[in-house]
Amino acid sequence: MNRDDVIYLALLAFSMCFGLYYRRINDHIKKKYIGASLGFLIVLIVSRVHIIHVLITTIVNGLLILYTDRRKCQVYVFSFSFLYLFFFRTTAYFGIPYPPSHTNLVQMMLILKIIGLAFEVNSSYQLSLNKGDAQNNTDDERLENETFQIKDIGFLDICCYLFCYCGVLTGECHPVYKL
Repeated sequence: MNRDDVIYLALLAFSMCFGLYYRRINDHIKKKYIGASLGFLIVLIVSRVHIIHVLITTIVNGLLILYTDRRKCQVYVFSFSFLYLFFFRTTAYFGIPYPPSHTNLVQMMLILKIIGLAFEVNSSYQLSLNKGDAQNNTDDERLENETFQIKDIGFLDICCYLFCYCGVLTGECHPVYKL
């Protein structure tokens, strides 16, 4: 077993143990920032200097979600993410050292989460457009439209969601995470 694998397993074990403390945090805002800070630290430990790829993906996709048309933001995020993933996987051809294998894992998990978030933002926008038709909906449809809407989110909310320590190494996100 090489050094990176030992670090990865130690971080997974630490994350599981930290969950016992994390569950006891009642303040939603404090919990969000603690989870994101720890997640960022884990990514930094695993990726070292190659964290730049994770940061580029996060910044560009966050801006795409916030500042492009919400009817098409998922298309833009999907396109950029997979184009950048193609670049990321071929960095050796551009004279850039190939990132560690665990950074590859983190990058793929991040891309899956950001694309899912873009689709959720798009769905929420579509639901808000349909809200005008709420008079014709049944009570169940109205409840669904109100329950699953993402309210105004900011760049920091996106970063906290993506870097939540629960999912940076495994792809999971805290089951009650709220944006």
